[in-house]
Amino acid sequence: MNGEQELVVDLISALESLRKTHWRPEVELPITPSEMNLLLTLYQHCDGIRQGIQPSELGELMQIARPTVTALLNSLEGAGYVRRRPGQTDRRAVLVELTEAGEAFVCEGRRMFFRHMARLVEFLGERDAQELIRLVRRVQQFSEMGKSKCGN
Repeated sequence: MNGEQELVVDLISALESLRKTHWRPEVELPITPSEMNLLLTLYQHCDGIRQGIQPSELGELMQIARPTVTALLNSLEGAGYVRRRPGQTDRRAVLVELTEAGEAFVCEGRRMFFRHMARLVEFLGERDAQELIRLVRRVQQFSEMGKSKCGN
């Protein structure tokens, strides 16, 4: 194997290892990562002006199928983290919003994740953390270039 091939194999190995790494703090959560992603999406897209979001839009934002959204919402509603309600202008429309418990849960989850990432920055040091950010952005750039060339 030549040097370039070894480098490719090492890169594949490193990316596979990174993919399998748990980026979340080692805390037992009462919900799945997919449910947490839905809560975070609601948190990011609902504010004082926009109170609630339709399940179909949640699916588009999260890039998941409608039945998956429904299953996640059923579970989260049962846990008391979200509620469904009729739309104000169109009573046939269903809007989903965080409950107070859901918002508190998301805020605590965000705080824990931020502390976890701060520990990573401390471990790497400022220079390596900045280099990691730069390289991740370059990989994203490369990925976007490939999508436009492939017609995706």
